[in-house]
Amino acid sequence: MSGSQGSGNNGRKVAFQIDGGAGNETREGKPEPQDIQTGQSAEGVSPSAGASSGVVVFKVLAQFIKDLSYEQPSVEASLGKKIADARSEVNADVRPRKIDDKTYEISIALKAHAKTSTQTLFILELVYSGVFRLENIPKERLPQIIMAECPRLLFPYLRQITASLTQNGPYPALVLDPIDFARLYHQRLAKTQESSEGGSDTSVSGAGGKTGPEEELA
Repeated sequence: MSGSQGSGNNGRKVAFQIDGGAGNETREGKPEPQDIQTGQSAEGVSPSAGASSGVVVFKVLAQFIKDLSYEQPSVEASLGKKIADARSEVNADVRPRKIDDKTYEISIALKAHAKTSTQTLFILELVYSGVFRLENIPKERLPQIIMAECPRLLFPYLRQITASLTQNGPYPALVLDPIDFARLYHQRLAKTQESSEGGSDTSVSGAGGKTGPEEELA
């Protein structure tokens, strides 16, 4: 599902496929490692739904920049000139990796390409990752926690890094609109169910869905 949204930064117009929310922060700008027990932040997880072995645990063990590349190949060609037809294309992809039965690395891979009809302004590739401890979460709920709740907690920091990095370049900062990872997950799951003749694929080994916004740089 796509829609147009106004951006409050430099008069840019943004067309996003999805939108969403942000996670909790500490004074240092990162969430503290936390145990999310039954009835707290793990959406849809209840005592009766949990495994019989104990309390549901949802802990952030670490979060970090896994990969980063920022290129500005045509700065000299645009100095002192007004760039009237600049646009940026942005794609975001959720990539889960199972470390062991209770530990998962979740990454959001972002690629932003700002360009005009004749030149590339900048190319940003950023992979921001978190390591999560997930215990006693019902099997049927685990894929959504991994593909929606974990990236929801990571996204605000990826967004902040993207804005800060591009702000230090010669062009307007790239400020991403929020992403609704839950809706993206359900859309992908519905397509999978249709293609498998009514069956459901709740695997967490594959890559997540993508967003394809285009931004007009003022």
